Amino acid sequence: MAFINVRFRYHTITIIILLLLVFLYINLFRDGDVLPYQEHLQQVWKQDLEQDTRSSSPPLVLPPVPVEGIELLSNAAQQSLHNCVPLALSKSATDKNVNISPCQAVLRFRNSSGPVVALVSYPGSGNTWLRYLLEQVTGILTGSAYCDNELKSFFFGEHVASGNVLLVKTHTGRFGLEDPVQALGSGSKVEKAIILVRNPFNAIVSEAHRRYGKSSNQLNHHLHTAGIKFFTATEWFEFAQKSAYEWANLYQHWLDPSVTIPTLVVQYERLAGDQSLELKRILAFLDQPYSEDDLKCTILRSRGYFKRRYHINYNPYNLELSRIVLNYLDQLRTILSSHDILYTEFQQ
Repeated sequence: MAFINVRFRYHTITIIILLLLVFLYINLFRDGDVLPYQEHLQQVWKQDLEQDTRSSSPPLVLPPVPVEGIELLSNAAQQSLHNCVPLALSKSATDKNVNISPCQAVLRFRNSSGPVVALVSYPGSGNTWLRYLLEQVTGILTGSAYCDNELKSFFFGEHVASGNVLLVKTHTGRFGLEDPVQALGSGSKVEKAIILVRNPFNAIVSEAHRRYGKSSNQLNHHLHTAGIKFFTATEWFEFAQKSAYEWANLYQHWLDPSVTIPTLVVQYERLAGDQSLELKRILAFLDQPYSEDDLKCTILRSRGYFKRRYHINYNPYNLELSRIVLNYLDQLRTILSSHDILYTEFQQ
């Protein structure tokens, strides 16, 4: 009888151990939704769920901001402008009184076509926010090489890529200098470039939010937040790997000493820390006059409607993924150092 009890206990313990091993395999080491290095993130699971609320809000009807100077655009630019149709945006009940142009009663195209200035950045580096700041301090519309139907409701110059706008957003590599049609979607040659650089660890996370997140907030993808489920999935690992390569490739081209057009490097982190100083640098580079009152108003309302309110409070990069990003950073270390830029890790 004692022998049977010992065997029973042995089998019971064996079964328990096997069940624990199966549990650990399913939750930590399977090639599925959860990666081994992310188990420590489970503590914030509840917080993410609370942030991940949904609402079926009515369409956002934005107050029109008067726009002047459309007649100054070429026929091709006017066609591009009107072909980019704004989408109806959803809106939460807490943001009913949104003023998309708090410092300028009228936004305008340039009275005369100036130089074509490219605003170069990797997606998620703050180019939408910088466009808002510059429009508010100058009253001049900014353009884009693309038609973002969501942004068109906020940036009337969307899809205009000429000297009639203050600058033209692009995420395109330097080949656009030789082929401006591919760079900016127009026949205009890039004459100057503002190169907006953000910590790749954070820029990649920001772009992941836009592409894969969901939100009850109202600028659609541009204010979305991806939850912990995404950042613990293999899809995140693959996305971050690909994005790190694209980030390095973009800046390797534009920051190369062989670029002969005038360029200004703007670090996102410095812009976030001192909008007044960085905006003055940018405006001086653009030879663009402005009023101190408009600058003060812009700084006072610098957050605008284009910065994500919620940020993850954990590091989604494991050691392997961090090494991949750092390897690409090492390739640009000399170039970035010449602009006093150093990135080593994800900044929470």
